Amino acid sequence: MRKVVMAFGIATLVAALGGVGYAQTTKSAKASKSSTAAPKAASATGKIVSFDDASKTLTLSTSKGEEKFVLGSNVKLNEGAKTITTANLSSLTGQQAKVHYTVSGSDKTAESVMVSEPAHAAKKK
Repeated sequence: MRKVVMAFGIATLVAALGGVGYAQTTKSAKASKSSTAAPKAASATGKIVSFDDASKTLTLSTSKGEEKFVLGSNVKLNEGAKTITTANLSSLTGQQAKVHYTVSGSDKTAESVMVSEPAHAAKKK
């Protein structure tokens, strides 16, 4: 009988320790998933307030207020059908733009910026 009780005690101890190891594994798997989660894609539309070339930051006035976007290294910039450069953005203040961006934490990184052509330019066509 004593051997049965001792075997049962050992089995219980092994099961308990195995459960602790499993709980630790599950917690670390969840933690690693949240830290490596893919950035969330989103878009915003508004008027260009400013562009700071030094920090590569575009500020839009949107329905949510002013939003700031850092231009990504491979950002695509267009004004209508025309491809533009970051040097053009400062001169486009007041024009409507749509920014496709990713969110990672509190950072918004612009992947593409589509600036609408001014109304008078669109009518010339």
